[in-house]
Amino acid sequence: YITIPIDSNNLNNLNILNLNNNQIKKLPVEIYSLVNLEILYLGYNKIDYIFKEIGNLSKLKQLHLNNNNIISIPIELGKLTDLISLNLSCNQIKSIPIEIGILTNLETIFLFKNPIIFPSQDII
Repeated sequence: YITIPIDSNNLNNLNILNLNNNQIKKLPVEIYSLVNLEILYLGYNKIDYIFKEIGNLSKLKQLHLNNNNIISIPIELGKLTDLISLNLSCNQIKSIPIEIGILTNLETIFLFKNPIIFPSQDII
């Protein structure tokens, strides 16, 4: 898999990061310290796991994780209270954490082509 050299000390003002269409399997932990990110594109990779540190990216407005191999979503995604758009389509997600329901700024969520069993009534 691909290695991404990220020096979060030099990229602390980064607002948009586009890593679409690479062979990324695991996200480098440095991504989770880019606290000024507002838009993060990680679609069309081979990511299968999102660490709970995703909750550190509190300024995110758009998160694109479509077309990966993600199986589950960490509850810490609920900390992304500025999130407006979330794309989780075309993964292997079976359930959505109830914490998604507290994202009051969320306007768009894409979940198609996932084997979701029963979406929680608290989310819908």
